Amino acid sequence: MINNPLVYFSNQTVLLYILAGPFQGAAVYLNPRHSKRHIFGLYEDVLNPWLKSVLQDVNVVYDVGASNGYFTYGCAQAIKSQNKTAKIVSFEPGLAHGLPHLTTPATLSQYSGIEFEFIPLLVGASCNETMTSLNKIYLERPQLQNQNTLIKVDVEGAELEVLE
Repeated sequence: MINNPLVYFSNQTVLLYILAGPFQGAAVYLNPRHSKRHIFGLYEDVLNPWLKSVLQDVNVVYDVGASNGYFTYGCAQAIKSQNKTAKIVSFEPGLAHGLPHLTTPATLSQYSGIEFEFIPLLVGASCNETMTSLNKIYLERPQLQNQNTLIKVDVEGAELEVLE
């Protein structure tokens, strides 16, 4: 899986594989100098046993605040490793300005059978040209309703507004 181990010593954003934890094997663009906890499966490691358990039953993931895609692709890899298919809906307002590092891994063959949707909007309690709500997204996707769903919200202090 690792073609060139020296890439893990880079100070640039490069395509890396997560080496351990519930997301092991996921391909994500990260800067190794700033992402060691991600790479070694230790990022928010207190959640690792729970994630490993819950992802066995999940086939829809909403990643609100996708940032670098660690959770998006980590969940995709964990679900794919069980020979299951899934739909991952990722929200990241920076996508409106282009974030190829977030969307490019979705094209990798290791994620075949996983459907990705990237939405370049904030998520909150109301809807406008820059913001949507989880209710609106849910109602617009009836095929995802009544599915085993995991929602991750990491939006720098605006989590309550998302939940409203």
